[in-house]
Amino acid sequence: MSDARVRPTTLERHLGVEPDSWGRGVGRHLVRAVPAHLAGAGFVRAELSVYVDNPQAVRLYETTGWLPYGEATPHPRSGRLEQRYRLDW
Repeated sequence: MSDARVRPTTLERHLGVEPDSWGRGVGRHLVRAVPAHLAGAGFVRAELSVYVDNPQAVRLYETTGWLPYGEATPHPRSGRLEQRYRLDW
């Protein structure tokens, strides 16, 4: 019998900040809280997609340690280009 532990692999959520709260550090606070929250649930990595035409979001993720990977691809419904990002802890 194996002693392997089952670990979560996927948790899909949308993270966004209402426009009237932009520029107040809300997004930065939320993004910085993600690793601890997910680590507590057994995750060791987070991945997300960001629209490449959303420079505020791109800057937020890149300045908080998220690394882009792969090529940007069109979103299946909107057709807008999305870039995948990853954060390991």
